Amino acid sequence: MFMSMRVRIFFLSSFFLLLCSPFLKADSLTLHNEKVIKAFAKAPPKNMGFIGVYAEIPALFDNWDKVKGLGSYGFSSDLVKASLKNQKLVRFSDSHSEALNAELLIKLDMNFLVLYGGAPKLDYLYDKLHINTYLTNWSSVEDVMSDIKNFGSIFHEEQKTKDFLDESNAIYHLIDSKTKGLKKPRVAYIFREVNIVSGRGGLDSSILKYAKVNNIALPYVASNRGYIELERLIKLDPDYIFIWWISALSPSDLYKDKRLRDMKAIKERHVFRMPGIDLGGPRMALISLFVASKTYPSAFKDVDLKALERSYYDKLFPNIDRSKIHYIFN
Repeated sequence: MFMSMRVRIFFLSSFFLLLCSPFLKADSLTLHNEKVIKAFAKAPPKNMGFIGVYAEIPALFDNWDKVKGLGSYGFSSDLVKASLKNQKLVRFSDSHSEALNAELLIKLDMNFLVLYGGAPKLDYLYDKLHINTYLTNWSSVEDVMSDIKNFGSIFHEEQKTKDFLDESNAIYHLIDSKTKGLKKPRVAYIFREVNIVSGRGGLDSSILKYAKVNNIALPYVASNRGYIELERLIKLDPDYIFIWWISALSPSDLYKDKRLRDMKAIKERHVFRMPGIDLGGPRMALISLFVASKTYPSAFKDVDLKALERSYYDKLFPNIDRSKIHYIFN
């Protein structure tokens, strides 16, 4: 029996005190999510929400009819716009504490939520509200692929998951075959500032790894995204620079920055903005392909990248409005 709304709200309010509790460790996270997968062994979720992560997953599984709320960032995704059609969704804040509104969640009758696993240990809270909560803490391409495989089980869409894995692995295999034996280009991936870069242990650096490039900041930045001294970055002299797609910086900003003028990437006009694609999602392989195609242009000159990208959409997103997609390879 579901408890009364008043009691359920009490539990949710009480458990917000856990916002200061330790994060879930990897093993605990896996065990937690295994329980969530088992909870939907007989039937998929009826009402779902994605808060701060995996906004493009419903586009892959074409199950927007079950989605009631989405993190705010997701509404800027071209794939979300192309697949959502006219359905109205609640716009959650991407901040967990602000998005977890007890009365709203109860009103929406949620029985499945997806949150980033770096959030505090709130699974007990959801036990009280009878909302199964999948927590992801991805830091690599492998982690995302594993999560999407789990979503396939939860949604009872295992064939769709297989299609996704097959298409993604085909792209990674192409990159491997085209770059085999070639010297790895030296790359810097910057974010909101020139000297905030991709470091170790994050999805950004994993995507670069799958593009077969050398992330020059790895020995110096221990975090996923961190500070590097500008002088060191200039001395490291990357062959290519990639800019986070949300950053206010543009290639022209870097070309105009006199401090950077002696860098090889600047002199050779090898600065590119990353595609506007959700990093942790069903189009992740296309980001690695974009990086590889820019850093190994000769290796990919005989590949019809435009046709390859459209084929990827044909196979994985057959029901979307293509006019709303911002293709990478035009």
